[in-house]
Amino acid sequence: MPTAAPTENAYIITGPTSGIRADQAGVGEASAKFCESLAVPFYHLSGDAAQATRMRPWFSHPKSKVDLWSNAGHWIMQDSKDDVNAAVTNWIDAL
Repeated sequence: MPTAAPTENAYIITGPTSGIRADQAGVGEASAKFCESLAVPFYHLSGDAAQATRMRPWFSHPKSKVDLWSNAGHWIMQDSKDDVNAAVTNWIDAL
């Protein structure tokens, strides 16, 4: 089961999101509502251009970021682990 928990400086979701219920983050309107409610920075990596475009306005914190990884599969963290680690580290360093 994924864990979605605020930290002091950012919001981190770990684990697969396929087990999330409709009233939690990750599914349709519930996902938008949850993301729009965040008051902390959030970093989302997407391999899908339509998803990235749809999600960008959901995050109001100025340090939030939605990146499109156009040559990545569904499991971006596994497909490009070194690049993902560098991107996440750079984002955290910029907070």
